[in-house]
Amino acid sequence: MARATVRRPPQVSALRALPALWRDPLAFFLAVRREYGDAVCLQLGPRTLYLLTDPAYVSHVLHDNHRNYRKGPLYQQLRPLLGNGLIASDGELWRHQRRLIQPAFSRQRLASFGGHRFILFERRRHRLRARIDAAE
Repeated sequence: MARATVRRPPQVSALRALPALWRDPLAFFLAVRREYGDAVCLQLGPRTLYLLTDPAYVSHVLHDNHRNYRKGPLYQQLRPLLGNGLIASDGELWRHQRRLIQPAFSRQRLASFGGHRFILFERRRHRLRARIDAAE
């Protein structure tokens, strides 16, 4: 995979960005992507966030090289709210939990969902696509 050029916009004031982020996170991140590209480093006050929107970059981080990336301190702070599930866990605990849930996402299992779930998914996908297209 080619190395991404991560653009760093000017530091964003957390006080200015948070209302927009809370009001409509999708619109906020779409605007950031439109302005700065598929790999962006955001400095929101004391927090550094990386926004990756290119599927190849996301695959690189979440699949191909997941061992090289750790969750930040925000996940530790949210652990009382989130628990020790897949979202907040890291390392061996995450790997163990992922293996436990993996059979639910096999091709055969997903195909068995079919019918009304597929229709709901398609409706949501079309609404989301329309929102993204309108924002671009």
